[in-house]
Amino acid sequence: MSMENFIAKLKFLFSIPIMILSFSLLGQENINITAERSALDTESNSAYFESLVIRQDAIIIKALLAQVDNLDFEKNIWTFSGELQLTNDVFNLLANNGQIEFNNYAITSAVFNGTPAIFSAKPINRDIINGQANKIEFNQIDNLLRFLGAAEISIDNTSFKGCDLIYDLVNQRVTAGYSECGENIQITIDVNETP
Repeated sequence: MSMENFIAKLKFLFSIPIMILSFSLLGQENINITAERSALDTESNSAYFESLVIRQDAIIIKALLAQVDNLDFEKNIWTFSGELQLTNDVFNLLANNGQIEFNNYAITSAVFNGTPAIFSAKPINRDIINGQANKIEFNQIDNLLRFLGAAEISIDNTSFKGCDLIYDLVNQRVTAGYSECGENIQITIDVNETP
C-alpha cells in the first residue's frame, strides 16, 4: 500500500496533532515516540507519523515520515522517508529513507538509502571515522555496517573505496565485502597525515 493510500485510509479513523507514546518492558529502556501528526488504524494496529522522533536510552531516530504495520516493538519494521537519522553514543547515520527492524524491544537491523547515506563516528582514542554509500546496512547483532554502492570509508589517515565495504564497529576495522560488482577495493594511505 502506498503512503498516500495509507494516509487517505486513515484520515477518517484517527488523527492527533501531537502524539506521544511510551513502551517499556521490564529490564529494557522505555521507547518514547513523539510526532507532530499521526494516524492510527486501531483494527490493524498500523500507524503513520509525520516529523517523528523515537527515543530509547541513547538511541534517537528521526524522520519526516514514518509508517509501521504494528506498534508492537517486540517485533516490527518501520519504514522511513525524508531526512532519516539514527544516532546513538557510538555513531550517527543520515539517509534519504530506510527501514529499521525492532526485535524484543531493541533495534536488530536497519537499511539506510541515500545519495549518499552518510555515517560518522568518534571512537575513543581515534580520529573521526566517516563513511558513505548508496546503501548502508546496519546489523546490531554482529555490530557491522555494510556500505554498498559507491562506498567510501575514512579512518585516521587511510581511506577505502569500493562497491562493498564492511565496517566492524567493535574492532574498528574495514574489510571488503563479497559483491559481484567487479570493482576492486582501493586503499589510500595519506603519508602526510599522522594517524
